[in-house]
Amino acid sequence: MALADCGLIEIIPSINHTLANISHVTKALDGSGEGIAGVWTASDDTQAIDRVYINVEAVNGTPPTYAVAIETVTNTPTQGIPSGTDAGGGSPTSVDVTPGTWGTGSNEITLTNPFTPTVGVAYAVTVRHSSGTVNAGACIDVYARQNEMATYRATPSLALLAATVWSSEARRPVIAPIYEDNSIPLGFLPITNMENDPWNTGDAPPLWKANSFVLPVAHRVCGISLGARLYAAADVRVAIFNGAVEEVGMDITADMGWGTTAAGNPVHISLPLTVLAANTTYHAAVKPLAASDINYFYKWSFADLAKKRAVFGGNVSGSTSPATVSWNDANTVIYSISPVIDQIDGAGGVFPGFGGAGIV
Repeated sequence: MALADCGLIEIIPSINHTLANISHVTKALDGSGEGIAGVWTASDDTQAIDRVYINVEAVNGTPPTYAVAIETVTNTPTQGIPSGTDAGGGSPTSVDVTPGTWGTGSNEITLTNPFTPTVGVAYAVTVRHSSGTVNAGACIDVYARQNEMATYRATPSLALLAATVWSSEARRPVIAPIYEDNSIPLGFLPITNMENDPWNTGDAPPLWKANSFVLPVAHRVCGISLGARLYAAADVRVAIFNGAVEEVGMDITADMGWGTTAAGNPVHISLPLTVLAANTTYHAAVKPLAASDINYFYKWSFADLAKKRAVFGGNVSGSTSPATVSWNDANTVIYSISPVIDQIDGAGGVFPGFGGAGIV
């Protein structure tokens, strides 16, 4: 083993909200000039896009027929917006989605023809009215984006069509293209839900909440990043577990001076330096030690593993445990906690398990 410095790496990237606001924005497609899109620059031309992910919050009455497509992008001086031209050309991607197709929650719509993008070219994945009566009582409401996604204001970007005019928003879109191998381009946010998941010692089990992680090289943990709001009385214990065995941990008590502001930004907590083994499942975990909540502790939910991988990468899963440690991993959940790693085994070569790695 030859441990080498690697900067500071979080396996699950920080959820950097300056919030107490974890609500989301809904777009009602309730008019003939209404629509929603995710605009991105393609980086994979080895396979085709054959589906579109749409999170439908509500199906109102009998919706009209909507067109789902991959479109080319028109660049203006300030934004890139859907052009209205099908990117598939003579093999159009656009598919008309009839009223009975939609269900609340996660929807995957198969395109009429798969489309292989060109690397470096911008495209838009779109949903807009096609035909039929549409109004507030006959439409779908689409989960558009999370509020306050301050960390991820980049490409892809969300575009909203209102009264026939497109406008771009510097937010991560929930609508997303899906490749044939079920992958989704980096930067989209194909979530089912994001919610606050507070708890304290007075609540029913589980007591521990965690993320499991596996790395293919030995690595040294120097701390834990915890996305939460901790009030002055919110004593906690953070720890790294190997199965039911605690490898390293620390109690953090009220005299550490936790803030009481609305911010839910990650708190970085130092731990005694501890080397962890390759190809071993560990859990980065937190539990309350008092009756005051660990609050604004975020829980992300996904329809399946592929959607979760698009946001947080592979080899990580949300998990819970009662006081007597016995982990219950959930492949479609992620919590806002991560180990912080400062060294890896340089003799181990590349580390593909860092699918969701982010710099602190």
